[in-house]
Amino acid sequence: MSESQDQLPQKEDLKAQFPSRVPAPVADMETAQFPAAAPLEAEVAPVAGDLGVLQAVPEAYAWSVYQLSLLQIPKRTGLNDNHIQVIKAVGDWKSGVIDSQTMGGMLRLSPRLMEAALEISKNLDPGVVGNDSFTAKRLLQVKFDCYEAVTIAATRAPETITLMKFPPEIRRMIYSEYLTYNLYQERPRFIRSTKSTDCRCGSPCNRPRRWYPVNLALAFTSKQVSAEVLPMFYRLGPIVFSCPCELVHTFVANKFLRANIKSVMVRWIGPESDKAFAVLGTCRRLRKLRICISQGTTEYPTAREAMMKTVSLGRKTRLCDALGIDELLRIRGLAKIRVSHVNPFWDERRTEAERLRLEMLLRQQCLKPKEDEGWVGEYQDDVTVVEEESVEGSDTGSMLSELLEEDIQA
Repeated sequence: MSESQDQLPQKEDLKAQFPSRVPAPVADMETAQFPAAAPLEAEVAPVAGDLGVLQAVPEAYAWSVYQLSLLQIPKRTGLNDNHIQVIKAVGDWKSGVIDSQTMGGMLRLSPRLMEAALEISKNLDPGVVGNDSFTAKRLLQVKFDCYEAVTIAATRAPETITLMKFPPEIRRMIYSEYLTYNLYQERPRFIRSTKSTDCRCGSPCNRPRRWYPVNLALAFTSKQVSAEVLPMFYRLGPIVFSCPCELVHTFVANKFLRANIKSVMVRWIGPESDKAFAVLGTCRRLRKLRICISQGTTEYPTAREAMMKTVSLGRKTRLCDALGIDELLRIRGLAKIRVSHVNPFWDERRTEAERLRLEMLLRQQCLKPKEDEGWVGEYQDDVTVVEEESVEGSDTGSMLSELLEEDIQA
């Protein structure tokens, strides 16, 4: 037996309990105008003709950037990209996407956006739309909203706290979350030097597609934040250098990189290999090193090679006679070292036997702790001390001092 109709819920009651939203206005395809809005409740909103005289007018809803673009309002009023970005931020604030403090912080951190908001609140003329009173009223509301946004941005909330007021331990946690969110820890990255050099080693043209630019906008906010963020960034993962020439000039120009780098990948080629490995020996936090060898590793002659050719009949130069082998064998304190073949698109490869022998030799020498060798004590100080004072009594120290003097003169 079916239930009676009296026991079933009525449709009118459901509609009363769950009222539908007011549909968004849709412009007419022929006239390109929006229909008249329903009468709104009379609310008092700040109105300023010259930002000083306030009047009481009924508040209306401002249009979004998309709705303004349909009527070509930015083009007719001369709004640029900064003005459009301000209108979009104010629209998000009015619609509840962001709060007022977030919107005010966006304007405070960007002088251009703050200037654009002031220009809108002062110079936006609703009369450009002609006799269309409805559109003019909406443009006037945009002007009032930008004026209110400028007022909020100029008044900082008392409960806010700046980043630099946090303890250093909390700031490091914030930097760590920021860096790990923008990049993977073990992803290699290139550090390009802006200084022009006469390097003839050739830079690799076929980088893997999985390497992308890293967003480090936080490091450019101030000098103090940069001094705290960049050392953490340099310690996260391996940093790749195309050749020793690039490594030398980058380390001389960037003291944060030289003092905090932990993992390096470099291609062994060029006339500055000995200088590059000598600089790597001064990096006190260096723990991982990867070297790519090729036929170009032994391209530049050395004094040892000339001496060995007087008693040897071999036509092929050995890796133990290559430029920079002495400085490379002096590196101590590494936790891991690896020798790999170069990409065949860059240069000709050497034999697997040569690679294996060099890797075994480097493991015997470079994995030793720094306390085993007496000469390493000269490089245990900070990088700033090495730049100011030359190391006497060693070829490596004189080479570094000459290199730094050339950089200062340049």
